[in-house]
Amino acid sequence: MTVLRTEEFLAMESLKGTTRGEDVYDSVSAVMERHKLPWRALANVTTDGSPNLTGRNVGLLKRIQDRVKEDNPEQEDPETAPQELQLELIDLQCDTVLKEKFNSLKLDEFYASLSTDKFPNIRKMEQRMLVLFGSTYV
Repeated sequence: MTVLRTEEFLAMESLKGTTRGEDVYDSVSAVMERHKLPWRALANVTTDGSPNLTGRNVGLLKRIQDRVKEDNPEQEDPETAPQELQLELIDLQCDTVLKEKFNSLKLDEFYASLSTDKFPNIRKMEQRMLVLFGSTYV
């Protein structure tokens, strides 16, 4: 089996003035909106480790985590989701125990708690999404 991997450079933005986590997030968010990309399409974020990027409360990564969490599977319309996710989303949205877990657990813990047998496609998609919080260059 041959695997074809491509990488594309989306944008380079110049930041004028301050470079707080909020400023960098606003720039990244503008690019995502301008290109009409869903946040879950973001595969990786790498930073230099500076506090404005990695700060626990207001850094870029925290803001991205919060934004990604807003795009939670409870709000996803199964009819507009990729076909391989539709049945899994319906099952997920109908399960009150999983809804409670989603609201009480950290995002990575919630997705790790999903059954690999029952939600293989959601787990695969979310693993790709969560990778973006594991490394340090935007």
